[in-house]
Amino acid sequence: MSPKGAPGKYGLAVLADMVQKYYEVDTSYKELEAEREYLNKSIKQLMSEHALEKYRADDLLAVLRTQTRRTLNKESAVARLKELGLTEAELDGLFETKEIALLSVSKA
Repeated sequence: MSPKGAPGKYGLAVLADMVQKYYEVDTSYKELEAEREYLNKSIKQLMSEHALEKYRADDLLAVLRTQTRRTLNKESAVARLKELGLTEAELDGLFETKEIALLSVSKA
């Protein structure tokens, strides 16, 4: 079973193996992601505390910068649009709804 093969080409005979492998990979990924997030937060905090924009560790360079982001406050926007006279049907037309398939694998 190729990890990058097209899923449709496999029959149900390999499904148990794929589910087992997915569980193993997903579990490892979650553990690594948690460690990555901890390290990310800790490095940012230490660099900030020491006023470092750059830090070299052997052949690696860590760069800390601040980026400004703007996001739409959906609740305020909807309230304002209602104040301007949009109906519920018109408001519903402004939002896109999608259905996505979600997979969760856990010990039974």
